[in-house]
Amino acid sequence: MLDADVVISIGKTVPYCLASRTPVFIYDHFAGPGYLNAQNLERAARYNFSGRCSRTPRSAEQLATELVEGYVEGVAFMRELPDV
Repeated sequence: MLDADVVISIGKTVPYCLASRTPVFIYDHFAGPGYLNAQNLERAARYNFSGRCSRTPRSAEQLATELVEGYVEGVAFMRELPDV
């Protein structure tokens, strides 16, 4: 993941993204919150990063727009995470 600009995934992959500070966009057939950020981190974690924390489905066009327009904020969130 160190060479990835962003990862689109759910579940077990998300903690790896957090550890490597790789922006992660959580979305699958359950829907999902999109980019992980300070506002959705706790709720997404409670649902094991499954996407079930936000059941608002989006079209392919909406997802593409969110991926592009939210990228800078996704990167900023990962950079601001405290070291654990």
